[in-house]
Amino acid sequence: MKIKHILALCALTALGVSVSAGASYTWNGAVNGTYNNYLNWNFGDTGAPFNGGNYTAYWPAGGGDTAHVSSSTEVNWNGVFSTSATIKIGETTKTTVNMIASSSSGASSLSGSISLENASVLNMTFSAGDVTSGYSNGFSLKDASVLNMTFTNGDVGFKVPVTFNLNTITADSASKVNFTTTCTALWLANDEEGRKMTFTGSFDASSAVGSGSITLASFDFGQSLIYYGDYVSTSLDLIDDITITGTDAEHSASVAWVDNAETGARELVLTYAAPVPEPATAALSLLALAGLAARRRRK
Repeated sequence: MKIKHILALCALTALGVSVSAGASYTWNGAVNGTYNNYLNWNFGDTGAPFNGGNYTAYWPAGGGDTAHVSSSTEVNWNGVFSTSATIKIGETTKTTVNMIASSSSGASSLSGSISLENASVLNMTFSAGDVTSGYSNGFSLKDASVLNMTFTNGDVGFKVPVTFNLNTITADSASKVNFTTTCTALWLANDEEGRKMTFTGSFDASSAVGSGSITLASFDFGQSLIYYGDYVSTSLDLIDDITITGTDAEHSASVAWVDNAETGARELVLTYAAPVPEPATAALSLLALAGLAARRRRK
């Protein structure tokens, strides 16, 4: 009997070790809106990580952890965030997440990666801490998802170059990044090469119908930008690396950063042009198909 108890304890302890080394969590919001509360997360079938016979305060924090967040009701995360986990929002349904970190709660630090799918929305409002201190994988947005980032205090910033992947862009479904700051200073990477925000994705011009434009990003910086050291600059490299395919004599597309005179924001705009089938041509095509169908019926 004692041996069985010992083996059971060893098994539970081993499970605890595997949890701390990296695990998969699913948001349930059972207690409150605090990201750092382990009771708000399901782990496997237990509802929470189990270690040595006792529930322990494990939540998606480590670099090997993955946080899955899909909810038909809004998810409100308040307080301090300190995680390098991969956060996946809206994998199964459109999800809105409000991530609010105030200076009164202490500094926050996010250094993993965040992805949005199914037209999900992530509203990030930070007034303290490092919004990204290591986002090597950056942000990924799909299916017309929206990322709204708002900085309201000088003690926030980016320590590394950041990439926003907009994935497949179409005229009917394009994701967007909105960035606003009222900071007196926004901290960026500590060297000239590091002050970069890059946008990637792909657009097939041959799939477009008619002409139009798509705003992929909007940046309203307000005041000066500062990166580590005493150097103050209003210079920030906003890079578009959008891949455009399917261009020919009738289909064209281009991407450019433009200044919006009305809002004062710097915007990344994709402009496309393609022919629209003339009504007469479309009608003839329908008549031809109808005639072919009638002929087949007679046979």
